[in-house]
Amino acid sequence: MINPSYLANYFTALERAPYDERYQAQMADVDGQIAAWGEIETAITSVQTAAKALYADNDGFNTTKASVLPENSGATVSTGSGAIPGHHELYVEQVAKAQQESLNFGTSGNVPAGTLTISGTDADGNPLTLSIDTSTLNPPTVESLSNAINAQGDDLGVSASVLKDDTGSYNLVVTSDDTGTDNAFTVSFSDPSVTQKQLSPPQNAIVWYGGQNTGIKYESASNTITDMIPGVTINVTQPGQITIDVVPDTEAITTDVQAFVDSYNAMLDVFTTHVNTPDGALYANGSARGIQNSLKQTFYTVSPDGMMMANYGITSDPYTGKLTLDTEELQTALTENPEDVAALFKDVATQIDDLVYNYTATSGTIYNAQQSLDKEKASIQSDMDALDRRMDKVYQQYLKEFTEMVEYMNIMNATSAMFQ
Repeated sequence: MINPSYLANYFTALERAPYDERYQAQMADVDGQIAAWGEIETAITSVQTAAKALYADNDGFNTTKASVLPENSGATVSTGSGAIPGHHELYVEQVAKAQQESLNFGTSGNVPAGTLTISGTDADGNPLTLSIDTSTLNPPTVESLSNAINAQGDDLGVSASVLKDDTGSYNLVVTSDDTGTDNAFTVSFSDPSVTQKQLSPPQNAIVWYGGQNTGIKYESASNTITDMIPGVTINVTQPGQITIDVVPDTEAITTDVQAFVDSYNAMLDVFTTHVNTPDGALYANGSARGIQNSLKQTFYTVSPDGMMMANYGITSDPYTGKLTLDTEELQTALTENPEDVAALFKDVATQIDDLVYNYTATSGTIYNAQQSLDKEKASIQSDMDALDRRMDKVYQQYLKEFTEMVEYMNIMNATSAMFQ
């Protein structure tokens, strides 16, 4: 039995097949170009990021490292933004200490009725007093008093603990949370039977740049000194002479340069895949090749003193354009001419930054290409939608014709049966 719907679908599909094939090929081509431009944008942005890292404020050629001698000085040193290579002789006259006071409450561990008073300053330097009425403690022990201080002493910057000495006496030890004379406090108890002594006075660190009493004196409430030498953080732990050497961190810089080389080579792979290969989505595309050539040209940047990246250990393959880094040659250059190397790479990085920004910004080459492809894709989709509507009419026409044909055949069959 003939099925009109099946026949209508079959012949409609035959009629639309060439259109579907053409539109699908067009859509695949546009999608391929859009994806290729997206990969190019990602690749050149990665190169831009790696290049900018070479001269960023807290990275790149500003990267330094420091060493401190003698090794048994106990001092440690680190560098950050603003650190400049140099040699520094320091003398640590004294280190900063936190104040400690003890009150002896005898062997019972109990606290007599009275008032404990701690006076000092808050974080803003304003006078502050903490008073504890020991008659309110439950139980009235040194441990309870210590807990009360720790519960209320944050603003004062003090903490308490209980220590038992070799006589069996309980001692309340009150300690400043921070070192230095600015964090000094006084503590007293109203009952004179409670004896008190100072275990450690508050003390600032005193460091001389140069010789003791002959150099430049620096005083700090903390043993962590951050503003004596620009960009250098020094932690002191004991008195004595120390020597600090700040030098360019050639290993860290080499790592950044290698990251730049790797991202540059990865970028070239993307262009090879999409632009320089006959089956690439953007093969022979003039705009894409223009981007590739302009970025490759930055490799040949010449500094004012006539130097190029090739003079500092970075060479380019004459066939592929890919870069290779000779780390030893670069580190030698960084040691001998750090400012010249930094100046050249900053120039290269600035050029790349400007180029990539212009290519990826609104109304830039990549943006315009993607906008054009989006419009082309929308146009193809519009044609495909129109095809659907047209083919629906074709289907209806086929369905009508085959339905009429089946009806006519049924009439003919019925008529033929009458004469049998």
